[in-house]
Amino acid sequence: MPSVAVIGLALIVGGVIALQGSNFFTAGVVIFLAVLAHNGVGYFLGYTVGRFTGMNVAKCRTLSIEVGMQNAGLATGLAVAHFAIYPHAALACAVSCAWHSISGTLLAGWFVRRDEKQAGAAVSLAE
Repeated sequence: MPSVAVIGLALIVGGVIALQGSNFFTAGVVIFLAVLAHNGVGYFLGYTVGRFTGMNVAKCRTLSIEVGMQNAGLATGLAVAHFAIYPHAALACAVSCAWHSISGTLLAGWFVRRDEKQAGAAVSLAE
């Protein structure tokens, strides 16, 4: 099912970019910076609130990714259906959809590499 989801998201994002491509080049930087800020704040607040409420590290990481990766695919569909007179709304959602997938994967990979380094350091200390 992950491959079906990726294909579905690619079709949604591709359709929006195909329809609103000219708007992307006029407001793309502002949209991308807003998406970066939204995504980064979500990751940070998710992890921070988890730590503040006493969750363990694994739960904090999960919360961080869940809060940071909002459902941009759904937002894209809703923006196209209900905010057609505001083409930048759908465009921002489409950019979010792509960026959240990339940044979530990078963050999860960073968590894994960090755990591997810590496990390697613990093994070398034990020897």
